Amino acid sequence: EDLAALAAHGAPLRWLVLDFAAIGDVDYTASTVLSKAAEHLHQRQIRLVISSVLAPVQHQLDRYGISVDASYNTPGEALEAFENTKPG
Repeated sequence: EDLAALAAHGAPLRWLVLDFAAIGDVDYTASTVLSKAAEHLHQRQIRLVISSVLAPVQHQLDRYGISVDASYNTPGEALEAFENTKPG
């Protein structure tokens, strides 16, 4: 619901960046929510991007088959990549 509301307001949403810096574990429930969120975003041509992911958490995301469009070491790197892809 929050993603739908976010995507419906203002300028068209092109990227959603989730900073994983404070996430130390992804359990089954979280993986289900993330999978549904990724599907919702992808249906609307919105890129799901993550940053600051610890290696064990990345392994869990991979194991659960969470589909993200890109991963960056820091939110700043994600912002820089976004700015470099803005339509001219």
